[in-house]
Amino acid sequence: MRLACQVLLAFAPALGSCTLLQPPFNCTTLFNCTCQGFADFYGTHAGQGFGCAPPPARDWWRQHHCNANGNCPCCKGPACALPDAAPCICPPPTPPTPIPTPAPPVICHAPLAPPTRTCETCRVPEFSWDTLPVFIHLSVQDSLSFDSAALSSIAKFKIATIEKWQGCHASNYTFEEEAMLEAATSIKAAAAAAGTSTAVVVWFDSYRIYSNTTLNPDAEDTTGIGCMNSRAAHFLESDSAHLLKDEKGALVLESFAHLHVVDYQRREMQHYKRDMCLNMTRSGVVDGCGVDGSHQRAGTSAIPGIAAANASRWNEAKVCMMNATTAAIGAGLVLGKMPWELGGAAGYVNGIIQEGCDNSNATVTNLRAVSSRSRQLGGARLVFECHADCAGAACESHIAAFLVGAGANAYWGQGGWSDPDSSQVPGRWMPEFFEKPLGTPLADATYDAQAQVWTRSFARGARAWFSAANNSGGVEWSVAF
Repeated sequence: MRLACQVLLAFAPALGSCTLLQPPFNCTTLFNCTCQGFADFYGTHAGQGFGCAPPPARDWWRQHHCNANGNCPCCKGPACALPDAAPCICPPPTPPTPIPTPAPPVICHAPLAPPTRTCETCRVPEFSWDTLPVFIHLSVQDSLSFDSAALSSIAKFKIATIEKWQGCHASNYTFEEEAMLEAATSIKAAAAAAGTSTAVVVWFDSYRIYSNTTLNPDAEDTTGIGCMNSRAAHFLESDSAHLLKDEKGALVLESFAHLHVVDYQRREMQHYKRDMCLNMTRSGVVDGCGVDGSHQRAGTSAIPGIAAANASRWNEAKVCMMNATTAAIGAGLVLGKMPWELGGAAGYVNGIIQEGCDNSNATVTNLRAVSSRSRQLGGARLVFECHADCAGAACESHIAAFLVGAGANAYWGQGGWSDPDSSQVPGRWMPEFFEKPLGTPLADATYDAQAQVWTRSFARGARAWFSAANNSGGVEWSVAF
């Protein structure tokens, strides 16, 4: 059947509108009344353009809730190839999820003076593409350090981050700082014995004071907070002058568990939180600190109940503290939470742990954005720890999304923040993924806009692919394991 299509002089580009001069619409004779047949015949791409479909055909598409894409090259379907066919709208040449842009930076206009010492021993291992670059973030509650089986696995990871709950149910537990140091000491010794190198980061909070209800009667003991006990909490809760207050003088309670908040408007509190990290590195076994909640701001739902002017002063002072910590950590790490924090606001943080770094196109574009920012900053080391919520074979799609997006200094990991004991730790090392040869990426990933699939190849023969359409992917390794 010959169809003629006359382009309207004022067609809407978003629809590729056209007028078809043809007999009454009949789906049976045209495309066998299937959504895929419709898409192939008219050059339709769901959500992008109807191609040459006339209004009656478009009504049929909507009535049948179709969601298909033409399997032929864009604008080459049977109807769209006819003389005078209207232009169809091709799928976008770029991925459907836009590359994220940094949030407006909070600039520190009154930087802290340098501390009397900086960290001379803080190190992050040299990054390598030989195999999948991986990190581990964990704690165990029944012991200050880790047992030998756990340590044999932990020592294989390039970076280990120790959570706040380390050892909190151990019989000899006193303060979380001591538990973290003992755990770090055991990791460094195990790595040295194995001939490997594992950087150790201790995980602090940037503004909340994690304290039990004895120190803070306002706290809600529903998130494991009752397990915690730190020297910092004892000091900060000992004097209400350390704590943020609203305009009426009432203590501000953050929204997570009604914890108190450090008052960064006081200069000595900026120094105190910076030195909390530096004091941990004096041991020689700690290479840096996490600053959980680094992206959170006063005057938002996270820290409500404070006037805009005070919130603005507090927010700037908090950034001053993080800038100063990053400057003092030397070759070590200060880990925030969000990709847009990296490389911004004069050294805000130099690494992140992104939770929910899942099998999605957002993961791919976040990783690519950070890699691009590193290049723009002359190759600055911006560490991206991509933490997935998966287990076993289900992790393959997550790993595929990571590999097509990752740049240098990106690491992948999974697993919970805290376990009752060490028995689950050895399972965090997954040889089916972690021990196969990878190699340096041969180039940035390429994106097939029509198929909506990313692909990337690596020097040792591995190839990763990831579908932005259905969030699935895989890795073809160069040799059988």
